[in-house]
Amino acid sequence: VKTERNCSGGVTPWGTIITCEETRTTGDVNGDGYTDTGWHVEIDPATRTVRQYGNGKSEKLWALGRMSHENIVLASDRKTAYFGEDSPDGAVYKFVANTTDNLSAGTLYVLKLSAALSSGEPTTTTGSWVQVPNTTKSDRNNTYSLATNLGATQFNGVEDLEIASNGQVYFTSKGNGRVYRFTDNGSGLSSFQTFVGGQSYAINYGSGSVSEDWGIGNDNLAFDGDGNLWVLQDGGRGHIWVVRPSHTQTSPRVELFATTPSGAESTGITFSPDKKFMFLSIQHPSSTNSSQTDASGTSVSFNAAATIVIARKENLGDGSLREEAMDYSSEEANNNVVAVFPSLFENEVKVRFSLHESAIVNISMLDMTGRVVKALSTQNIEKGDKEVVLDLSDVSQADKAFVVTVDVNGKKYSSKVFRK
Repeated sequence: VKTERNCSGGVTPWGTIITCEETRTTGDVNGDGYTDTGWHVEIDPATRTVRQYGNGKSEKLWALGRMSHENIVLASDRKTAYFGEDSPDGAVYKFVANTTDNLSAGTLYVLKLSAALSSGEPTTTTGSWVQVPNTTKSDRNNTYSLATNLGATQFNGVEDLEIASNGQVYFTSKGNGRVYRFTDNGSGLSSFQTFVGGQSYAINYGSGSVSEDWGIGNDNLAFDGDGNLWVLQDGGRGHIWVVRPSHTQTSPRVELFATTPSGAESTGITFSPDKKFMFLSIQHPSSTNSSQTDASGTSVSFNAAATIVIARKENLGDGSLREEAMDYSSEEANNNVVAVFPSLFENEVKVRFSLHESAIVNISMLDMTGRVVKALSTQNIEKGDKEVVLDLSDVSQADKAFVVTVDVNGKKYSSKVFRK
């Protein structure tokens, strides 16, 4: 399966990755009746192949429709997906699969507000989900025009959608310079509003504050473990914003975490399942950026693309990190080695550790949404070599990717494993 202009995507609750083709170019080179580009594509990271759906071949997610896809997020019911189109007249869509953990067939809807936006600002709090035909190849090839003709509300560049812990759906409109949110009630939606953007905010920088215009270009979104919404800005000021859960437009709680180097944009923000590590990329900074002194006193030039990992100091640990083991070298637990294996398992995962002295050990297994699917109670284990077996035969066979976390006296080790 050939893909083109892959942009943002999402991780499913069953551990696959969905990448998005941000294009609506025409053409059907292989003559299968589907336009070649403009689709979601589901990839199994364990096998590194595009998923098959019972037809004996790898296929794209035709039923979700063809458009300039940029994003997708899956709800906890493992059937409902939300996504949008990165286009000046792009819309917001919902897809409800016929079968859990299988997006190859289902019903497609587009969001239609009860009244039009006014200069990007909602004039209503309600809307409906209008069904978009998606059963034939012609329907699927022409999703964009079908949705437009059905009166879909147009948002200027839908870059990302995320679901908060309370179930509300948040999404960006890059051109409108806003993050909207709403409550999905099934056939309709309520509480539609601008959550953040479209105005200036007072930013405290320690010795004072400055009024900072939100501007346009809000792009990627991510929630951290405390419910803060992180918003990456593409264009405009190039800011990385943090919006507190208690934020409202009348009582703002907006902070500025960072600003990207000249010419750059920040993308791809995500957090590890335990929410202790943040990952993001810095794309295309200007190659002529001059050097400056960083926080450690080193002279650096931010003139090349980079991927950055950020963590609070207390989450960095004291030991050396390796692919299969971590050596805890601290006063509380010296030379405690942890190993998780096999990395590709059927129904059992083993956790082996060697304790220099007695320790409190907690072991948890999380799916790719951060949900704990298996946990062992706190244990006060005597020193020595130990091995624990996690029986995963009762965990959904549809889940393919997991993170195992081992906490030894407060020192944490994490390892990713995959089901065969």
